[in-house]
Amino acid sequence: MRESRVESLLGQIEDMILDYHALRRQVRGAGQWVEVSRLRREKEILEAENVQLRRQHQEIRERLDRLLEQICIWEQEGHNT
Repeated sequence: MRESRVESLLGQIEDMILDYHALRRQVRGAGQWVEVSRLRREKEILEAENVQLRRQHQEIRERLDRLLEQICIWEQEGHNT
């Protein structure tokens, strides 16, 4: 009787250990999903910032081109008078 009780308890302990390891794998997997989600959000933010910076870069280039054109015009006017 006592031996079967011990075997039953050992079986329960083994099941608990297996459950513990399964839970650890699930938690690790959930943690990885949280990290992946965080990285995706960060990527989206960085992509949006990249688009904004490219737009600003283009605007600056256009302004610089206009300024250079104006300088050329001023220099030509200065040489013609």
